[in-house]
Amino acid sequence: MAGRAPSPPPGARPPADPAVSVPPPRPPTLRQSLAPPLPTSPGPLEATRFLFGPYGLDVRTHRLMRDGEEVPLSPKVFAVLKTLLTHHDRVVTKEELREAAWPRTVVSEGAIVQMMLEVRRLLGGDGAQEAWIVSVRGVGYRFTGPVRVEYGPSAPSPGSGQPAPKARTLYEEAFKHWCLSDRAGMLESVAALRDSTRGGGDAVSKVRATLLECALDRQAGRMDDAWQKLEAAELACSRGGLEVVAAQLHVSRGLMLVQFASPVEALPQFQRAWEHAQTHGDLAEMADCAFLLAASFGRSYIVPAFEEWADITLTLGAQSGLPWLWQTHAVNLAGTWSGLGEYAEQSGDMARARRMWGRSRDLLEQALPLDAETEPGLGNIARINLAWVRGYLSEQERPVTRALFAEMLHTEQRPQLRTALYLGQAEMLIRDGAASEALQCCRQGLEVVQATQVTRHLNGLLRVGADAATAIGEHAQAAAYLRRMIKLRDERRDAEATQTGTVIAQRLRTERALALAEAERERARALAMDNELLRGQLRLREAEPPAGG
Repeated sequence: MAGRAPSPPPGARPPADPAVSVPPPRPPTLRQSLAPPLPTSPGPLEATRFLFGPYGLDVRTHRLMRDGEEVPLSPKVFAVLKTLLTHHDRVVTKEELREAAWPRTVVSEGAIVQMMLEVRRLLGGDGAQEAWIVSVRGVGYRFTGPVRVEYGPSAPSPGSGQPAPKARTLYEEAFKHWCLSDRAGMLESVAALRDSTRGGGDAVSKVRATLLECALDRQAGRMDDAWQKLEAAELACSRGGLEVVAAQLHVSRGLMLVQFASPVEALPQFQRAWEHAQTHGDLAEMADCAFLLAASFGRSYIVPAFEEWADITLTLGAQSGLPWLWQTHAVNLAGTWSGLGEYAEQSGDMARARRMWGRSRDLLEQALPLDAETEPGLGNIARINLAWVRGYLSEQERPVTRALFAEMLHTEQRPQLRTALYLGQAEMLIRDGAASEALQCCRQGLEVVQATQVTRHLNGLLRVGADAATAIGEHAQAAAYLRRMIKLRDERRDAEATQTGTVIAQRLRTERALALAEAERERARALAMDNELLRGQLRLREAEPPAGG
């Protein structure tokens, strides 16, 4: 995959590690009309197995099992039985059965009767035993008795570029490392995906390795290298027709646009990624695309769209059967709810703020304790988030929150989380009227920022520091903090203008490269056609009788 999805939106509490952080808040810029159509179901799930009595019909393997033993059946019997089971809630017409077993072929009604006798004989329905199928005179047949249907993602179509099973396992491992922002694991996955002796080395695996390298470059701030990797992956997919990685390509481009431009630019890419993921039916990939859409709407404060996509994300994450995936998304979405609550508080809508903090708290309480795979990267983040929203919601919880933050500062070494802890302490203190202590926490957090140049919480520390300094009469200090905030916003605006120019230049370069690749393919096709014509002429010459014969 391409890199971690944008985590909690502006002001979210607190961010994940640098790989999952997002730029500081910006005013809402989207409108609900820009949102992609929200699905009414989790995605393209299809019936994969029908269970009835002692039988089980596996749609994907075309096998019928009875009490654990396979019952041999012909392709036509399978087609008829599957059709009856698919529509077990109604009568299936003879025309439907004819189309299922003999598509685009004219057969007599007697052939259908004989086929139904064979199906009944296969299921032991001879009249003395239970009859699974009943005739409806003049109409067709109906399957009777209780049927339990198991659903799963739709199978990939032939020729879709789906990698071999072992390569697929490599990708699943890479996907996990990517979601958990495990840099070492991502590097290992890159090596494995490129190595044919380890199950990789095919065209799809190589493109996925390139996208992982793109994510690593982006996280390390090597943006030119990241753009070049993305362009190389797009060209490889364009030349090879590798539709199976289309969703990951759009995710990669969307994440680059989030960092370089805005959620407005990224949303169409994430929407296309979602559509491709639906096509291939990968529940984990669909969950991650839904999360990207939720995060983009959350970053733009479009709460209804964020809420609906967040629910889809969690539903698909649960259906994927990957606890670490659900927990990762739950922790990040909880941070988004917390940030939206803070925004509502600043707007003066405390009732709405408390509702959003409550959603954040409920999600985090469901997610904790974390799975062993999720704990190393997100454990402290989840606990900080939970303590933070509990402190927002209850005055009695604030001393507990402050004590937890002080304890965690003794062990947490990641600069981004250390600044989050200092900011959290300061916010709890200023809410309790302890402005002097809050100002001291802000100063300690700013020292970490200065020493490490990790600026994720710089704006928050300056804002709370200015409020605390004003509360105790240190107006000169408050003014210095406010001026620094203004300077930061100016610098950010200038940087965004520069980044927009870079995005446009990169887009033009990529579009030119893709156009050249398409022209090359057209030229190759034209040459191939010319060669076929020449071969035809040669065959005609060879077929001519010898001169004078």
